[in-house]
Amino acid sequence: MDDRLDRGGQARVETTEVRGAVVVTVTGDVDMAPACSPREEVLDRLDHRPSALVVDLTGVTFFGSPGISALVAASRRAERLGVPFAVVADHRAVLRPLHVTGVAETLDVYATRAAAFAALPSTSSP
Repeated sequence: MDDRLDRGGQARVETTEVRGAVVVTVTGDVDMAPACSPREEVLDRLDHRPSALVVDLTGVTFFGSPGISALVAASRRAERLGVPFAVVADHRAVLRPLHVTGVAETLDVYATRAAAFAALPSTSSP
């Protein structure tokens, strides 16, 4: 398991692997783009071409434009690499910005990890 605290920010990123799929869990405020950001962690993990990548944002308390931009970039890269990609979000702090910007319509967003895993090909609920 990889566990990092962003320099200069409050976002915490934890990465785990479940049956070949990578789960990147982000907690705290996703507001600024520090050197070691959730964006870089997600994009780096995609470059290793996991069987699927799930970004869990259920612990995020503020979700600003850097987070939205990161999800768009990750979704595009995942599609280009053929890696199934899902987002887990269950509360207003994340869902509202995704819906207001229209990004929610371009992503596969689920309320739980179990729902995300059930929807992804070749993975089962952890």
